[in-house]
Amino acid sequence: KCVPLLTTIPPMRDHDEAVTEVNKQLRELASEMQIPLIDYYAAIVERQPKHAWLGTLISNDGVHPSGDKTNVYSAENLQRDGYALRNWVTFLKLREVYFEVLRPEEKK
Repeated sequence: KCVPLLTTIPPMRDHDEAVTEVNKQLRELASEMQIPLIDYYAAIVERQPKHAWLGTLISNDGVHPSGDKTNVYSAENLQRDGYALRNWVTFLKLREVYFEVLRPEEKK
């Protein structure tokens, strides 16, 4: 009863085309193989569009998620803490898999 999950990679400073291509391939693979996809990239750009993610959800190094209050899931913190957002979207996908695949009889 192992269910693999794929996740998109987050935006990276000065690598828009490469990130877009990798995420396109990940989305296609998830669709083709019917693997649940955690769209971390989309969650970031939805909250901080047009590179506003740099210095907010992605740290100033342009690569790594930011982190301060990584276990605080308020709407406000999910706008600025990249690790909290990653944890949150992963939890939501795991919950979906649990109720849709592993235990549909428990779905509420």
